[in-house]
Amino acid sequence: MKQIPMDFHLPSLVPFVVASLAFSLFLYSIFLKSRKAVRKLPPQAGGAWPIIGHLPLLVRSSEPLHVVIAQLADTYGPIFTFMFGVKRTLVLSSSEMAKECLKTYDKVFASRVSSLASEILGYNYAFFPFSSYGYYFSHVQKMVMAEVLSPHRVEMLKHLRESEVSASMKEIYDRWTKNNKSSGSDKVVVPMKDWFAEINQNVVFRMIIGKRISEATNYTHGDLIGREVFKDWLRLNATFVLSDALPFLRWLDLGGHEKTMRKVAKEVDQVLQGWLEEHKQKKKRTVSNGVKGDEEERDFMDLMLSVLDDAKVTNSFEADIINKATSLSLLLAGVDVTTGTLTWALSLLLNSPKTLKKVQEEIDQNIGRERAVKESDVDNLVYLQAVIKETLRLYPPGPTLLPHASNEDCVLAGYHIPANTRVLVNVWKIHRDPKVWPDPNEFRPERFFTTHSYIDIKGQDFELIPFGSGRRMCAGIALALRIMPLTLASLLHGFEIATPTGEPVDMRESMEFTNHRTSQLDVLLTPRLPAQVYEEYASLAFSLFLYSIIFKSRKAVRKLPPQARSAWPIIGHLPLLVRSSEPLHVVIAQLADTYGPIFTFMFGVKRTLVLSSSEMAKECLKTYDKVFASRVSSLASEILGYNYAFFPFSSYGYYFSHVQKMVMAEVLSPHRVEMLKHFRESEVSASMKEIYDRWTKNNKSSGSDKVVVQMKDWFADINQNVVFRMIIGKRISEATNYTHGDLIGSDVFKDWLRLNATFVLSDALPFLRWLDLGGHEKTMRKVAKEVDQVLQGWLEEHKQKKKRTVSSGVKDDEEERDFMDLMLSVLDDAKVTNSFEADIINKATSLSLLLAGVDVTTGTLTWALSLLLNSPKTLKKVQEEIDQNIGRERAVKESDVDNLVYLQAVIKETLRLYPPGPTLLPHASNEDCVLAGYHIPANTRVLVNVWKIHRDPKVWPDPNEFRPERFFTTHSDIDVKGQDFELIPFGSGRRMCAGIALALRIMPLTLASLLHGFEIATPTGEPVDMRESMEFTNHRTSQLEVLLTPRLSAQVYEEYGK
Repeated sequence: MKQIPMDFHLPSLVPFVVASLAFSLFLYSIFLKSRKAVRKLPPQAGGAWPIIGHLPLLVRSSEPLHVVIAQLADTYGPIFTFMFGVKRTLVLSSSEMAKECLKTYDKVFASRVSSLASEILGYNYAFFPFSSYGYYFSHVQKMVMAEVLSPHRVEMLKHLRESEVSASMKEIYDRWTKNNKSSGSDKVVVPMKDWFAEINQNVVFRMIIGKRISEATNYTHGDLIGREVFKDWLRLNATFVLSDALPFLRWLDLGGHEKTMRKVAKEVDQVLQGWLEEHKQKKKRTVSNGVKGDEEERDFMDLMLSVLDDAKVTNSFEADIINKATSLSLLLAGVDVTTGTLTWALSLLLNSPKTLKKVQEEIDQNIGRERAVKESDVDNLVYLQAVIKETLRLYPPGPTLLPHASNEDCVLAGYHIPANTRVLVNVWKIHRDPKVWPDPNEFRPERFFTTHSYIDIKGQDFELIPFGSGRRMCAGIALALRIMPLTLASLLHGFEIATPTGEPVDMRESMEFTNHRTSQLDVLLTPRLPAQVYEEYASLAFSLFLYSIIFKSRKAVRKLPPQARSAWPIIGHLPLLVRSSEPLHVVIAQLADTYGPIFTFMFGVKRTLVLSSSEMAKECLKTYDKVFASRVSSLASEILGYNYAFFPFSSYGYYFSHVQKMVMAEVLSPHRVEMLKHFRESEVSASMKEIYDRWTKNNKSSGSDKVVVQMKDWFADINQNVVFRMIIGKRISEATNYTHGDLIGSDVFKDWLRLNATFVLSDALPFLRWLDLGGHEKTMRKVAKEVDQVLQGWLEEHKQKKKRTVSSGVKDDEEERDFMDLMLSVLDDAKVTNSFEADIINKATSLSLLLAGVDVTTGTLTWALSLLLNSPKTLKKVQEEIDQNIGRERAVKESDVDNLVYLQAVIKETLRLYPPGPTLLPHASNEDCVLAGYHIPANTRVLVNVWKIHRDPKVWPDPNEFRPERFFTTHSDIDVKGQDFELIPFGSGRRMCAGIALALRIMPLTLASLLHGFEIATPTGEPVDMRESMEFTNHRTSQLEVLLTPRLSAQVYEEYGK
């Protein structure tokens, strides 16, 4: 054996090994793409033909697609692929696979496949259920959920559902009466699919276009009858088109599908255009008459016309196209799903007489036989609801859901899934999994009271997802779950039901994409209630019809909230407000003691609603959040706020939502706030060192061991510098050097804040504006001009910096880019909306962040220190906590704050007693609504008196006392982040303060550093004056001067200085 030389050393191999390893990794990265072929792909079903794939298998089968691929899953497992012509299609057939696709990788699989029907019948993918995932889909989906299918809207329009069901019940009874008289038979034959469809069509048509289908389909073009055209549209949309599987054959148009689709699409568009023109004319008449349509009378097309200008909403689609396509999707998709499910449910019940009898007994027990079913009864019909659940399990409306598509490569269950893979989630197979559902093919509603009582159908339990889950979940689920039980309960309550032959119902499924029966469902119906109940159905339908007709004329008798007495003509309650020595929130709190938690007063000629309890706040800011999401008009908002471009003042709508999203994404996101914590730490450190240097200088000159500090100014300086650095990249002393005459920037901003909080008579009495009493408008215009000059200077500086960056080809580091930089990247120098130029948006938004954030945090910190000075034991307890957690040998860091739980309770208690905006910024109702049983007209001003709410003795024992300990005992579950309405210092909902995350970082860091670094006392030793100012933002009436004495070693202050 060869000997190793004695002078060979193992370390000499290290460079070689390292170099070899590096080279191997380099080769791996180079050849990674070429090795994609060996990535593990899901198993593919056998028997694929060249080019046409598995089409022969699918076409030859007598079973629907979902049954065929379920049989394949028994062979290939819960994840496999087959070839739909040249297109690879992934099939998922277990709840685990569905969860991974629709939840874990929801966004990856949120796109749609292309198809001839989606292109031609779906307005070139403007039909949003067919559109690819992205801005357009998200934007339209939000509009639909807000304007048509929100819980508030669905609840508000329940009279539509009740009236249509009532009318249809009466129609069957009249047919039975006529048949009974003519033939003597006690039964009448009814085709149930058509009956269910008629109810659902009328409900949905009335919601979308304001008419029943018989009234709406009267736009005749040649032989066109609207109703038949919609049936053609549905049929063609479910038709197999060869070019979807083999796109290269499209030019041949085999079967003539493309030609037929274009003809039907044109006819449908003519019908939709007729409705749209009718709605446009109605809108013009409404505008010219100066009458605002009531919310209940405005259908979806009306609402869409309000939301969409006649300009492009995206680069792809005109407003009219979006309106028609979205209306069409709601008209047809909703009807198809509910009609199919109700037909299957009745079929299952006819084949299970015991279950049918049990449902009818439940209805009789809860409702009796002396009145009609109402929607409010449905919640008590739990067995009926279980029947509908079991129907949706056995016969889901879309057995494979609408096909998804992967928008990027990903790994699913260990398999590589390439981008653009078609995906079918076979919910039919998942719902019949014997591992989850014992006896899966049997109809057993009882299972939802025993083994499966925990499973719901709303997209969170993946064993049962008939409406899908995630971003692409069916938007109409809330409506479907209202109309289906009401319709089925009314039918089963009103009639005995049997098949004409007495034989079991044929349960074969159709070959269509939506799960329907292959044949009609004809049944024999016999009345089972007294005649007067069917007359009640007629009365109910007629009453609801009259209600909708005379709704407007009855507005005057609606119950309004109580109004405070002693209002003067024209000037209202202004004398009461002006004469009082108390701030507004205290005055209206005293009024609430007399008039209750909801009342109104007259702010001049403007009715103002005051809410003074947590229950009222919750109803306003959560239940009816969108209704009250607008703002009031004011002189300050107009002049100082760039004509409402200042987004906290802007009305609710596209502009506000768009700017708020930018702010939350670019400045106040958790990632951005965390990334910039060094700004906060460095500014607090610099200010701590500045106090210590002043103390040192004072100690040397006078021998005193104390130094006087104006705390409001000190807190403001820290907050201003933090926010200014985030927004414009400079501290305030560096930023306010744009001099115009006598203009000094920092003083201008103080003037801006002062004027914004000033009472202006014309806000209460607009007709006096021309007089400019007090000269406020003139002063505001002067200050607005000066502020704009400062902002324009900063903006020009940022534009020049951007030009230099672009020309040099060097990309700025994310941390170095301030908000103005980011806004320049987001906003082109073109119009972002029809109202504001990009520069205006940039300046107004930057101004809102610069000033609003500083005012809130400065005020809260000043109040917190005032409270601590008046409670020496609490002050001592805070300092002891800081010393225990940090010691006295180093400076406080932001990471320490999470451990300072008592300090955080002090800040919570401060925000409770002295919320920054005691009545929040005034809200305004953008439409009529009902709040706590009272009618609230559109354009009502709303003040939520959080100061009063925070001192409610029913919620807060000893409400006026400063007791941080309460947040460790009785109120440990209450937070300040807008979900607990007993404590909402930053508001809640859409208009919640955007800067809450930043405020809750800077406030504890600043206060902890101050209390850690200095002993604090008042100059006189007397309690601090706690009187509140008369301004809108809650400040002290006087400065807060304190005496500070260092309590740490000198080297810690030197550490602050580094």
